[in-house]
Amino acid sequence: MTSESEAVSRNHDGLTKWLIRLFYKDFFAYFYNITDPGEVTFLDKELITKYPGLKDSLEADMFLSMMLTIDGERRPAVVVIEHKDKKKDAREQLFEYFCYGWLLWKKPIWAIAVYTDKARSWRVDVPRDLVVGYTHEHGPITFSHDTIKVSHSKSADLIAEGSLFCCLLALRADDRNLKDRAELIRAIFRAAKAMGPRLTRDHKLLIAQYLLAYGKVTKRTVEEIEEEQDMGYPAETVTEYFENIEKRAERHGKIKGALEKLEELRDRGILTEEMFEAESAPLRRELERLQD
Repeated sequence: MTSESEAVSRNHDGLTKWLIRLFYKDFFAYFYNITDPGEVTFLDKELITKYPGLKDSLEADMFLSMMLTIDGERRPAVVVIEHKDKKKDAREQLFEYFCYGWLLWKKPIWAIAVYTDKARSWRVDVPRDLVVGYTHEHGPITFSHDTIKVSHSKSADLIAEGSLFCCLLALRADDRNLKDRAELIRAIFRAAKAMGPRLTRDHKLLIAQYLLAYGKVTKRTVEEIEEEQDMGYPAETVTEYFENIEKRAERHGKIKGALEKLEELRDRGILTEEMFEAESAPLRRELERLQD
């Protein structure tokens, strides 16, 4: 039987995807100095709905598509997450999703590759430009993307930032400038505690899973620091968490479909405005509850 620690160790990309989804504001602030990306909307399901043939590919890959606000304009971004022990070229994968996104949204798309392996051991940079076409007049047409290498960041520098996002990221970063890894665990708990009521069950569960996968200290050390900081975490597995996300997403889609049907009946005059409101109000409340 596979242990929880083994299951987590096989899901590095999934934990990074979860971290970015939960802390998208911190992600763009730290790596790109974008302090207000607006309300980010994640669009993975929208792509799968539009292109059913992509379902298996998108669900197998660690892929995020989102809409954010840059310079006052809503723009899409595509993020592919890679965790490998050796260098891997993500250009073709990113370009494929870039193309589908452009066909769907008809907007310039920001493409980002996030590498979470031991990138500091790479002697040659990963290629970022991909020739995707050419013209007789101008020659090759290239596609390019941004690259983020998590382990090129210094753990001590991330801790100094103080946010829970940066402290969790420090677990994956270059820790050679840390004298005591237990201090990194303490920094995570301090940052979590400083969030006060903004610290949700999702945050707590993510902390537990990151410590399980990347803590590199004994279980007893974590328990002592938990007690010291008066912090406790739910005993839910990461697998159960992602299953719950899928269930919520499926329910979300069904409710949106029902609301669209009601709107169609109202627009065709089959339902009066009063009947439409009576039928749609509980569905809208349920939709709001799922989005919380």
